[in-house]
Amino acid sequence: MTEQDATSDGPEDEAMRRLLADLPEVVPPDGFFDDLIRRRRRRARIIAGAGLAAAGVAGAIVVAHVTGITGHVDPETAMLADRHATVLTVDVRSIGEQLAGDEVPAPYQAPEELGGMQRGMAVLHPDDIVQVVYAADGHYLSLFEQAGDMDEDAMEDDVTPVDGGDAWRTDDGAVIVRRSDVVYVLVGDVADLSPETLAAIVAELPDARRMGLARRIGDAMDDLVDAFGLN
Repeated sequence: MTEQDATSDGPEDEAMRRLLADLPEVVPPDGFFDDLIRRRRRRARIIAGAGLAAAGVAGAIVVAHVTGITGHVDPETAMLADRHATVLTVDVRSIGEQLAGDEVPAPYQAPEELGGMQRGMAVLHPDDIVQVVYAADGHYLSLFEQAGDMDEDAMEDDVTPVDGGDAWRTDDGAVIVRRSDVVYVLVGDVADLSPETLAAIVAELPDARRMGLARRIGDAMDDLVDAFGLN
């Protein structure tokens, strides 16, 4: 077959050309081309938005897989001390969700004992702060836990380093302990603890528990929504 044969029209093509030539000219309605252009642009935006969403999901998965926890923590010790006093005197269901020790969700921890004090109730507060109460011989401690990194820049000046770990004692009697991806605050009968017991408690407090992938992805997506102001 020659190049001329490959490019020449057949009888069917010639007949179709004559048929189309006999059709009357069609004039598009007003706004036809403007509407067509708008539709093409809208479809392009949808495709671009879907691409960005997919990229956001992929990015969230990567961030969640690598770190799991984001954000900075600036413990409000006075507020936490009020919660400690409240949980000992009222029905905890009015201030949060009561949990058993084995129901405390990751990344939080709930050691069975602290400094010889036994674990009691645990509360998940609406602001995602976990409170675990410990008791022995009529003394009570609350261990508050917040996920994230310690914001040392926001820490008040009225803190004193505590021997035995990355920890500080505040003027109002609380003890702040920094661990990997979680910040602990001890309030309550802290003054009744000996320096040795307090140092042992600080040393015993573990790093955050690793969260499941679904939880990490969800938290990372929440961070993306907050970052773009879509909430």
